Formats: sequence, C-alpha cells, structure tokens
Amino acid sequence: MQALFISMAAAAWLGACLAPSDRHLVPSDIEPADSVAPTDSVAPTDSVAPEDSAAPEDSAAPEDSAAPEDADTSAPADTSAGPVGAPIVIDGLLGDWATGAVGVADPAGDAPAGLADLTAVALTSDADNLYLRLTFAAPTELDGPNELVLYLDTDDDPATGWSAQGLGAELTWNLGGRNGYLNTGPSGQPVQQADLGFTALPTVSAADVELVLRRDVVDAGGRPLFSGRRVALVVAEAGGDRAPDAGALRVTLGDVAPFREPVDLSQPEGTVRVVTWNMLFDGIADPARVGAFERIIKAMRPDVVHFQEAAVSAASAHARFVEWLPLPEGQRWSYRGLTDRVTLSRFPFVSGWPGSYEPLHLRVMVAALQVTEGQRLVTFNAHLSCCDEEAARQAQADSFIAYLEDLRTPGGAVEMAPGTPFYLVGDFNTIGGPGPLDTLRTGAIADAATFGPGSAPDWDGGQLADPRPIQLGGNRATTWQQASSGYWPSRIDFVLYADSVLAAERAFVLDTARLTADELAAHGLEAGDSALASDHLPVVVDLRLP
Repeated sequence: MQALFISMAAAAWLGACLAPSDRHLVPSDIEPADSVAPTDSVAPTDSVAPEDSAAPEDSAAPEDSAAPEDADTSAPADTSAGPVGAPIVIDGLLGDWATGAVGVADPAGDAPAGLADLTAVALTSDADNLYLRLTFAAPTELDGPNELVLYLDTDDDPATGWSAQGLGAELTWNLGGRNGYLNTGPSGQPVQQADLGFTALPTVSAADVELVLRRDVVDAGGRPLFSGRRVALVVAEAGGDRAPDAGALRVTLGDVAPFREPVDLSQPEGTVRVVTWNMLFDGIADPARVGAFERIIKAMRPDVVHFQEAAVSAASAHARFVEWLPLPEGQRWSYRGLTDRVTLSRFPFVSGWPGSYEPLHLRVMVAALQVTEGQRLVTFNAHLSCCDEEAARQAQADSFIAYLEDLRTPGGAVEMAPGTPFYLVGDFNTIGGPGPLDTLRTGAIADAATFGPGSAPDWDGGQLADPRPIQLGGNRATTWQQASSGYWPSRIDFVLYADSVLAAERAFVLDTARLTADELAAHGLEAGDSALASDHLPVVVDLRLP
C-alpha cells in the first residue's frame, strides 16, 4: 500500500489516524517515569545491545530488524513544501504538532496480535533537535517489551550507513531494547540514550508519543550523525508493522529556533513555593554532594520542601535549612518525617494531625500546615514503589484516594474542613501502565473491593490539576535522568493540586545543565549541580491560596 503524505496543518494531523491535539490520550499521559528505581544507579544489564541486534562488521541490518516480507521499500516522493520546523516542547502535550511537521498515515489493524500497531508517524525539527511523533492503535509501552526500531537515514543516501528497510540508516535505534547503533563509520558504534540526547514522553504506555534526539551527535571518530538536511525515516518491528507501509517518510530539516523556557526563579508575591525532590540516598547528608544541594536550595528559596529517599537525613536536612535559609524573627524551620519521606516547612505544622495512617494510605505522608491564622494547607508527600511493581503502585494510589475520601467525609477518622486547600507531591515512579497516575488524578480506584469505588478528589468534583512544569532554559518536562542508565529521561515526579481552591502561578523544573553561564552566575549555581545532587530534578510550583 502506497504511503500517504500530508501536511499536518492541512489535515489536522492526519484526521482520524491520530488523536486530536486537544486530546492527550488518557488523563495520565503525563509523564512520568523514573524508568528505574533510585537504587538502579547504573545501567541495567539489558541496556546494552542484545546479541541478535548487534551490528555485523559489514554493517548489515540485524535479522530481527528486517522489513516484513511483503513490505514495499520503494521510495515515494517527498511532498513537503520546504524545510520542516516547529518549536516542540517534550511534555506529552501535542498541540504544538499542529503545524510545521510532516506525517505519514499507516492503516490500523495491519500488525499481528500482541505487537505494536502503528497508525501514523510524523517528523519535524528545530535548529538543535529532531522530533518524532508515533501514534498507535492502542496504548503502547515505548520502552517496554517491543522490538520497534527507528531507521534514520540522515543523508537520504542508501549507499551510506546501514542497509536496511531500503535505506542507508546512519542511526538504528531499538526502542524496546533502549539501545542502538551509529552507522556513520566503517562499522556500527553502539550508543545509549545519553549519547543521542534521546527521550520520549509519556513514559507510561500511551497511544501517542513524542520523541526527541539532538542534531549535533557525532560518533567516536568525530563524524556527524546529521551530515545534511535531507532525512528519511522508517519505523518497523520484526515480524510486525512497518510505517510507512511503502518507502519512507522523507523531509528536509529546518532551523527554527528551539523553544526555551524562560529562566525566572522569582516567586510571585503572596504565593507558597512548594518543592518536591527525591534526594537519592540521603544526598543532602553526603559531604561530596551537599554543596550542590546548598546552591540549589538557596537559588529556589522554597517555603515547603518534600524530600524522598531521606531515610536517615531528616535532622541533617533540617539543620541545613536553618543554616542556609534563615527566617525572620518569630519564624523557624520545622519538619516531619515518615520512613524515607521528609517534609520541611517555614510554616508551623498543625498539632494533632498524625504523620501517617498506614496502611490506610500506603507510601504517602500527610501533614497540615498553618499558613496563616485562619488558613490551613494539607500536604501529601508520596514515594510510590518503583520499577516493575505496578500492582503495588496501583494499590498505593487506590489507598491514597480512599484515605482522601475519609478525610473529606464528615465523621471519618480524621476530618478536613470543606474547601481546605491540599496537594499531593512526590516521586510517583509511574512507568508501565497509566493506571496508578490515572487514579491519583481522577480518583478512579482500580480495586474497589478493597478500597471502595473512589470519587473525584477535588472539592468541586473535578480531577487534581497538573501544571506540567518545564525545565528552565530547556524544552522538556522530564524530572529523572541518569546518563549511565540505559533508560532515557522520564517524568515521574509530580505536583498535583486541588485547583478549585489553589492556583499555580509559576511552575518549573530546575536542571542546572540547561542554564547559560550568565544565568548560573546570577543565581549562584554551577552547571553540574543538578547531576551531582541527585538523579531526580527538583520540581517547583508557586501556589496561591484563597
């Protein structure tokens, strides 16, 4: 079947092939994912290229990446009007794909049962990055159990690169295996996500996913991955689907200025600055890392901080805050802790509110703050189970919603006055399926037999809001990253809030590597501070109370 090329501006992103831009798959298309546990501080063993996908010395395509037998690899003409370009933000929202990209439709239902069924592929660029959008007939876990391979011919020349799918692919990237090869030299060079600046959101399984990789990648010999502007792309799975069915998606890359989140760390007057941050193995107490924590904390100047992985450092963190952020006379920093969760606040904690009702709410610590004489703020600090423990995460999400219902219901174990502002923050570790994140946002409990039917968590009967913060100085919403890991950066740290009674006036993620030298100096930061402090990035939200 001949591939269909169409401008997204002309056809509203391939019509029915893709979800409309104002529908971002399911309510939980927000990214998590700390794709690995905080303890997985080294690349997992499966992050290297498996033997059956290794590049032979003659750079032939691996057997498991061959085109389906009935595939037509003839190259259709490129119908793009000119260089493509759009200032894409990698946040799991897709409205910015409406213009400036070229897509190709693929029929639904042409993949064998159990394999990924692609329905559309699109490509665009800015001056720094190449962006892809993959759409599936059903939610697909992109970094999970699949054999989808991206074949990217970066000079649109079948005589160079790795001969596969009718292309000469300078890059082959195995999505499910989270590894690939640069084929820019005489033999394939293994690469990982950090070598390419690669990531994709959402990390939970989704029907619509956006991906990014840098255009300035070079191989070990200094040869550039992108030697020109003309590129060709095929996405295929061994024994499964191929998109496009015939030929390749061919475009000319443009040099649109990339989106860059303005670097503004100021706090709107009258708001409460809330930070959530997984500190990675009590990092604030580590002499080798404490300097990075000090610089970042001083730059953010939070009112309330929620740490995770602070199992033995609560007192140390409190002492540091007293030293680093002295408060006016009559105020003092105080803290509450439960297992590895610690909340520090310049507002006093309300006495009589317990630190936990476990197992009524698993892996979540509750604390109430007296912000003003007549205004309380209820906070929830979560650290959900990691990695492949999706059933445990779902139970923890269910139990939180059940506990929240008890708080909001008169006559419960502990009551929360109607209209009390509250929020839920933390490291949710949401990878795999979207269920736990859906539950936390919408209140839909999966195990009703154990935890009850659930209900919408906000006072007005709505979902909890997500401000979707972006990295300052960048264009990504990821909150976890580790260069040594085979897992690509992901979004697993969240601030969800009751927007019937709270408003988020500013929200951002702080990665010091994204800032210029002048921006770093202006805030007393160093470029390597974020990477040194933790594998998680601090998420900052300025909330306005009633």
